[in-house]
Amino acid sequence: MSFPSCLFASLFACPFGIHALWFFPALLVLLLVLLFLLRWIDWVVARRVMAGPTADAAELPRISIIVPCFNAARALETGIPQMLQQDYPDFQIILVNENSEDDTADVIKRLAQSDPRVRHTYVPDTSRSIEPRKLALTLGIKAARSEWVVIADPDAQPVSRRWLRTLAVRCTETADTVLSLCLVRDDDEPRAALRRASYECLAEQLRLVAAARRGNPIGWLPANVCMRKSWFLANDGFTDSLTLPFGEETLLLAAHATRERTAVCLDRAAALTLPAPGRRALAMEHVKACETGRRAGRRARLYRLRETAAAWAHFLALLVPVVYLALRLAVDLFQNAYTVAALAPDIIVFLLAAALLLLPPLFLRPVFKRLQQPVPWLYATAHALLFPWRRTAAAVRCKWLRKTFVRKF
Repeated sequence: MSFPSCLFASLFACPFGIHALWFFPALLVLLLVLLFLLRWIDWVVARRVMAGPTADAAELPRISIIVPCFNAARALETGIPQMLQQDYPDFQIILVNENSEDDTADVIKRLAQSDPRVRHTYVPDTSRSIEPRKLALTLGIKAARSEWVVIADPDAQPVSRRWLRTLAVRCTETADTVLSLCLVRDDDEPRAALRRASYECLAEQLRLVAAARRGNPIGWLPANVCMRKSWFLANDGFTDSLTLPFGEETLLLAAHATRERTAVCLDRAAALTLPAPGRRALAMEHVKACETGRRAGRRARLYRLRETAAAWAHFLALLVPVVYLALRLAVDLFQNAYTVAALAPDIIVFLLAAALLLLPPLFLRPVFKRLQQPVPWLYATAHALLFPWRRTAAAVRCKWLRKTFVRKF
């Protein structure tokens, strides 16, 4: 037997060593409490938010859907007809062409000719002083004929025909922005990639919802964000993020959104579905989120630090039972007999390890069931094991690629 094994065995064989075994269940309890305060409580907050109003609004405001388009001909032919089927009395769709190199311009013109609710504009070829997507969104919002605008991707598809009607319930006089769900749809992607993308997408939104409800709206995904046109223009739009080619909605919300004027809609009927990103695309999304969070101000950085602490706490909590089991085996093999005095800490560590595996899916189950998403039973634990390393790798890549993110004018 190796020297470390003999050392641990000798330590736990003495009376003081048996008492030292209680350090492991005490540490597990501390990590479980820390996980609840840092992560699981966000999922509880999301369940409370889901109990919001579901009835139709007394007055339905006119809504404009802004869709920036870059090489999105196929996506537009599929997604825009579904948006036009909305059960809503007064809305328009504004398609903004970002100098696409495929048939996007032709598809946009054809859609505009087929339905008067579709309007279109474009980013001038000579415009080089602003990122194309930011300029496309700004042009679309300024061209909108309504006070409320919704930002959507060309490949986004509404879950139901009541998407806009459900959003309109939150478009009240007391709100400037409405954050609504994005879900990952099954487009014949590999099951593992679909499950990972679906879990990460929804878990990130639950974290952002909890932050908004605590008074710190720190961002959202780049789709299904509803806002007042006057609020956008009063805050100078994307002026704070002109040199960064992504993260425009997150940086806008982090800088100017407030708890009192931010509404959240977690109703499945108000959700948009997006295609599952590939493995490389998802890794790049982590890098972009890292850089966006670094630029999003103190509140966003603190919440990102909180999420990093939760990830490492979950990893350590999963590691503690493994270390405990290894040490206990070393003791029993050294003594060639089971240490009866260690029965109580053995049982408690086993129960706490089982709780660590079961609590995340149990907290998530009501939310995922209501949104008709597959419950991530053991995947939540597997993701927790890998997430700290993925986040560290994203931070390293972000630092390496940081110079390429800033656009030179």
